[in-house]
Parts: sequence; C-alpha cells; structure tokens
Amino acid sequence: GIKTFIQVQLDFHKNNTIQIFLDEVNQIKEITECHHVTGQADFLLKVYVNDIKAYERLIMDKISKISVVKTFQTMMIMSTTKKEPIVPLEY
Repeated sequence: GIKTFIQVQLDFHKNNTIQIFLDEVNQIKEITECHHVTGQADFLLKVYVNDIKAYERLIMDKISKISVVKTFQTMMIMSTTKKEPIVPLEY
C-alpha cells in the first residue's frame, strides 16, 4: 500500500467551515488520522491507499469535492527511518 500525508488549507469564507470539513473527513475510510495544525495548512491528514489509482480516486472523487477545501498538497512517504509506537515516559 501507499501511505501519504495531505496538508489541507480551508476556505474560511463559509460558515461552519471546520465542522463541514471534519464531517466529510470522518466519512472517508482512507483517512486514518486528521490533525488540526498551525502554519500555512489548517489540517494534516494521514492517508492509506492500496495503489496510485486508489490515491487518484481519493483525490478526484473525495478530497477535491469537499466544498470548504481551498487547497491541498500531498507528501508521499518514500521511506520511514524511525517509528516509535510508544511515547517515552518522561513526556
């Protein structure tokens, strides 16, 4: 499968923008995590798809059709060098 991160910027000219976005995101099974973040993007999504065609369908049929999405940018994961499943106790 393919794992990607998608940075999403919302269009805040509409009422209830964040709630509209979250309602849509919660219906998309390929999105496994959704984080409200600081910076240029408003949200960071973690996405898993089977292959590049599934990714294309996700973007064309779902993400790009969310009415409050202004722009988005995908970052494909090429490799992972560190992944710690447990948060250190001193955190």
